[in-house]
Amino acid sequence: MKGKLDLLLRSLERVPWQLSGAVGFVSLIGVGFAAETSNRDAPADAAAGAPLSVSTSLSAGSIERLRTSGFVVIDHTLSDHTLATARAECAALSARSAFEPTEQHSAAVRSDSIMWLDSESAITNGTGLSAALQGLRGIAVHLASSERATWHGFAGRCSGHEELSLGVTRAAQLACYSVRRDERATADGRIRGVGSCEDSMEGECGGGAPDGQAVRPEQPDLSRPRGQATAERPTVERPTAELEGGPRTGDALRGAPLDVPIVDCGAIAVVTPPSEQPGGPRYVPHRDGIASLGPQGLFLPGIFMRELTAVLYLNEPLESPPPPVVTCRAERGARLAAAGSLLIYVGTDAGDTTGVTASSVVEIAPVGGRLVLFDSRTILHEVTPHTNPHADRIALTLWIGGPHNLTTLLQWIGRLAVSCRPAWASGR
Repeated sequence: MKGKLDLLLRSLERVPWQLSGAVGFVSLIGVGFAAETSNRDAPADAAAGAPLSVSTSLSAGSIERLRTSGFVVIDHTLSDHTLATARAECAALSARSAFEPTEQHSAAVRSDSIMWLDSESAITNGTGLSAALQGLRGIAVHLASSERATWHGFAGRCSGHEELSLGVTRAAQLACYSVRRDERATADGRIRGVGSCEDSMEGECGGGAPDGQAVRPEQPDLSRPRGQATAERPTVERPTAELEGGPRTGDALRGAPLDVPIVDCGAIAVVTPPSEQPGGPRYVPHRDGIASLGPQGLFLPGIFMRELTAVLYLNEPLESPPPPVVTCRAERGARLAAAGSLLIYVGTDAGDTTGVTASSVVEIAPVGGRLVLFDSRTILHEVTPHTNPHADRIALTLWIGGPHNLTTLLQWIGRLAVSCRPAWASGR
């Protein structure tokens, strides 16, 4: 009896320490989620306030395509003046060495240079970047508005009404892919000689030809994947209907934003071995978010909260009209290789990090003023090596999703137990 009593007493002595450890762990996790929540605004708050703000209009059709396909592409979201101003401001930022290599990944994974912009810094840096940032921050209010197509999350996600989970991050990432003329790919496919923005041959991110002469990047043939015989570029009828829109401020929008047509290339994408890929800054296949709660989600709450990625390109426009989005059937993870394009791998397995299980590959050219929205958690995507030494690839990215106050945080936590893969994911 005495032995059993001693064992019971020793067990009771350990309980407070065990409970303390559990409480401490939960508190640590809770602090992280609370901190991320405090860094997000409600959709209505994010879209209001700044005198230079611009509301990026989304039609009900665009929202439905986003929900069912996982992505949507819209052109003409910035005026020529705003776009040129934003590029000039990027050049000024680079001259001040504001862009730095990312600390998240090695150069073998991601080799661009970045900086972070919030509303205050964007206004300080100029009107172009401020308008671009406010345009991105105004997207969520269209997704959550009951007067339009109310956002119910991505199709198949099984998370119900998502209006309370559309917190808008206060800072956006400005990324510059700058290339020098002497860049080459090494035999093993690793990038050699990648310079930062300030090391560009032309001087700065957003820079172009000297003496104010615009230089258009060489336009890749988007009608065929790399390795296929040359084919005549598909002719696309441009839509003329204006997207359903809210109020617009100043000169920020370039007329009427248009959904970009998606063209089937009529071929199978051919694998390009790493040794044959060009040198230049790139970002290997990756996902922006985390699909389910686990160790990564607990310790990286900001990434786990991401529901939607919004990318706005600030490049020089390639042509008028801009090139369409091209989709090709994939074969053994094949990928297209047009320089600087965003590739979206459709139908990949949850654990696929290379695109080998994709059913198709979508190629999106980084056209100035082009807006791309896609599912942060499940869409595997890649930035192919940017190889043009005359013009930099500039992208402003904002993430939407997650709670924005204590009430929405508690409601959001209550829905974490229910999770489904969206309709475009294979789920294998």
